[in-house]
Amino acid sequence: MAESTPPCPMPPGTSSLSPLFSGSSSFDVLSQPPAFWKQYKDVPLPSMPLLPITSPETLRKCHQMKHVGRKDIFVCSYPKSGTTWMQNIVYQLLRASRSLENDNNDKPLVLPPLQHISDYSPFFEIDPHWKEDSDETIDKIQQAHETLGYRLFNTHLRHDMMPHSSSMEDFYRAIYVVRDGRDVCTSFYHHMINQHVEDGGFPTDNFDDFFQAFADGTVTFGKWTHHLASWLPQYYQQVEANGNDKQQTTAPKCQILLVRYEDLKQDLKKELWRIAEFLNLNLLLERPQRNDPIWESIFETVSFSYMREHQSLFHPRSVRWKNGYNFIRKGKVGDHETLWTQQHR
Repeated sequence: MAESTPPCPMPPGTSSLSPLFSGSSSFDVLSQPPAFWKQYKDVPLPSMPLLPITSPETLRKCHQMKHVGRKDIFVCSYPKSGTTWMQNIVYQLLRASRSLENDNNDKPLVLPPLQHISDYSPFFEIDPHWKEDSDETIDKIQQAHETLGYRLFNTHLRHDMMPHSSSMEDFYRAIYVVRDGRDVCTSFYHHMINQHVEDGGFPTDNFDDFFQAFADGTVTFGKWTHHLASWLPQYYQQVEANGNDKQQTTAPKCQILLVRYEDLKQDLKKELWRIAEFLNLNLLLERPQRNDPIWESIFETVSFSYMREHQSLFHPRSVRWKNGYNFIRKGKVGDHETLWTQQHR
């Protein structure tokens, strides 16, 4: 993990915004109204600790990515907010849409059976996924994206680190997934103590130590609330600019859909429809969800039980893991109750 940085000095006029800049865990911030988050727009944040496999040069390539447009989709989140689940959801929706396109195509591009989710939704900001001698992703990724018909990535970068160059042809789409911070912290703890320390894992399995690092922002990917403060002001500003209260918005460089993990758990079919609408998958949207074989196949392959039974398709390959760790663990709302005591609240 990159060397941690000291807390960012409070910018002028932000004394009322101190919860996000203090050592406080601030786990209730997702309940704050849009006006709270819009105050954070353009407020400087501390640098973010990253994995050893992310170099400054790769971050530059990500930020200056070329030929970005509406066929570029990013699953964005702080770790353990539902990232892998959303990767699979988006992939399955795009795959189904591609199959419907093939029905009307004399020369269809048929996707082979999924071998691993990162084949089509690779980790955006890691060195092995970029060519050393150019600003392009490696050929394997380019070929998979060409078959899919979209460039799909998952990322834990903050909004200001995302593509934003003069070569951008149009806005890209970002699905920003959020989850109760207490469950994020708990799931991230299990993740990091099972990831090899040399690859950025946490050096001890003491939950109190991890909790403090998570709250202070010294854990890999930094402070959870800082990540929210980089994305949510952009999202809510776009909602306001569009003059509506829909959770689908347009901006010059980025179109953002906000998805809550808890909503996915409560009504998955409804959220899948929202995501398909956001991605403009019209051939899929023309089909009713009920009793439709294509939709039924999607529902099955994005279910937690399916993903749990097919761990090998989703277990991350970019870092090393301790033996016996199941990446698809519980997926429960409220799982923090298993670890948290009164002192953590």
